[in-house]
Amino acid sequence: MAETDKNYSYYREKHTLFEGDVVVYRRPKLTAATERERATQERWQMQLKIPGQHRITKSTKTGNLGDAMSIAKETYMKMRQRAEQGLPLTDMNFKTFFESEWMPRAKTTLSIHRVKVHQSIGARYMGGFFGGYELAKINEVLLDKYWEWRWTYWTHGPGLDDKTAFYTVDRPSPSTLRQEKGVLNQILKYAKRRGYINTLPIIAVPSMEGKQQRNRKGRETTYFDEDDYKKLYLFLAEWQHGGRHKLHRFQRKMLRYLIMFLLNSGLRPNEAWQLTWKDIIPTRVENGDDGRYAGVSVVI
Repeated sequence: MAETDKNYSYYREKHTLFEGDVVVYRRPKLTAATERERATQERWQMQLKIPGQHRITKSTKTGNLGDAMSIAKETYMKMRQRAEQGLPLTDMNFKTFFESEWMPRAKTTLSIHRVKVHQSIGARYMGGFFGGYELAKINEVLLDKYWEWRWTYWTHGPGLDDKTAFYTVDRPSPSTLRQEKGVLNQILKYAKRRGYINTLPIIAVPSMEGKQQRNRKGRETTYFDEDDYKKLYLFLAEWQHGGRHKLHRFQRKMLRYLIMFLLNSGLRPNEAWQLTWKDIIPTRVENGDDGRYAGVSVVI
């Protein structure tokens, strides 16, 4: 039977079940509430105390007390049963977790470069495969299927018709797969901390050496040759003088310098972004000409 306590210091109304393990209540009224806030205040909330877990607060999404009590009781019984079976209390699919919980955390704990890596790899590959799967159902069998899917992503999978990718290769290298394994491991570890996974699956990248010879057919990897270099050089030399006004022309000139610097130095973009003035070492050419070039030291 529900108990009612209208004199509780916080709740506007409070009803309890199961000796206080379930609390159904309404929030206090706000004097300057918006129409949406007033509608929310009329909905019943529930707090559930599950043995061995933190107290869980959720909305019943209804303003009817009888419906709210039934929803709270049903939710409590379901969560308690899952806890006794050693299962996560709530379900969440990979895509929702990645977008709503993992990426916000990554942005506060990882470097800018690592955030970009997680965003690109997680959204394209892991989100593309695991997206609709509940986190608790990701196991070793499903992981093996993922690596098979990932191996053929650009030759027989979704990437075959992807026109948005700037640079692709037929098959991911072992180092690329190891990097992706690290990203997936971080995501699933955090999901376990959040209670969506009970047992962390073993993430093992299978050897793809035997398939390397059998799966050569696919798109060819292209490289910059001397003709490409000349075309880019001549285009940028003319393009830098365009633009609608002085600022545009200055920005185009700086962009041309950056592109040519990357092209001639061989630095990766992330290495270039981290350069500081102390990395630049001006050096005079010792050949009789009064020329100068800049040497760049980069810590890798």
